[in-house]
Amino acid sequence: MRFKENARNPLQRTTGNLTVPELSAALICLVRSVQFVYFLKDIQCIMKGGKLSNSSKLLNLSPFLDEKNVLRVGGRLQHSELPLNHKHPMLIPNNCNICELIIDHYHVFYLHTGVEATLANLRTQFWITNGRSKVKRVLNKCLKCLKVSAKAENQMMADLPSARVNISRV
Repeated sequence: MRFKENARNPLQRTTGNLTVPELSAALICLVRSVQFVYFLKDIQCIMKGGKLSNSSKLLNLSPFLDEKNVLRVGGRLQHSELPLNHKHPMLIPNNCNICELIIDHYHVFYLHTGVEATLANLRTQFWITNGRSKVKRVLNKCLKCLKVSAKAENQMMADLPSARVNISRV
């Protein structure tokens, strides 16, 4: 996003670290573009004010478009005081590369938590279709977790020496 602004106004270039508003605007732009690729029919249906088709994967989620045209999960928390991302997380398809990057980011950021904890942390901002199975698949590829949870090889015990198994007369 900053590159785009700097290209438009070369005399007023912004430099330095990225700011929080720039990062959140970039995230929203990225999510919106992914949603338009994977959920185009559903988004068009919602924009027209019609109902989703019965074959839609998003039917049970009561999706809606927010003011920035980001597809979000509906629900019964409309009147709660929670932040928008907690009440209505952004929908992410499970078969895009960005989904894996987001899951990996949350998994590493929260210190290699398990499937349920990673999924709970993810759902504060994102709702991934078939999220639990996708999180399991991504976490099964984590080398650090595989090393920590590796099972030790069972070693066969050697035969007992003959002095210990033969009967001796005392």
